[in-house]
Amino acid sequence: MIFWSDGSPAGTANFSRWPVTGAQEMEPNYWCFDAGLDSIGLRLCATRLLKAAAAPPVPLAPPGPKSRTIWEQGSVEGPRPPAEIEAVAQRKIAAIRYCHQREVDKDPRLVGNLTLRFTITPEGQVAEVPVATASTIAPTVESCVIQRVLRYQFPPGTAAAPTTVTWILRFLVE
Repeated sequence: MIFWSDGSPAGTANFSRWPVTGAQEMEPNYWCFDAGLDSIGLRLCATRLLKAAAAPPVPLAPPGPKSRTIWEQGSVEGPRPPAEIEAVAQRKIAAIRYCHQREVDKDPRLVGNLTLRFTITPEGQVAEVPVATASTIAPTVESCVIQRVLRYQFPPGTAAAPTTVTWILRFLVE
């Protein structure tokens, strides 16, 4: 903040020498004062802080069952190294866990396995995600997982051939 001064040291202002006109409330709790010294005019504005009334604490509901998703890489057929695929999977596992947790909140007994077999194009896009097998998992979890995996972006490959990956997802409840 810059203050114009009347020559006081270190840029401080001696406002007692300046004639101050009446205060104007520009907005609620926002005031401005006009001050002037010879040819220098200055407007000082300030906000009055109001202390909000403290809201009563909201009791938190006890935490419900928590989804636990275990990811296993079944097989990789193609030029991409398995470590590259695993790195993307580890970064994105939370999105898949979300699909299961959303349904666990409705039915805490929802557990099962889902085996996906998908293809990664040389450009790094996931081309298709057919479900190889699904056991006792809700169709909404299955479709959500497929939509999430379709959004995965892998680094572009050096070979022109696609890579086919098999993943096994185990959905548990803790």
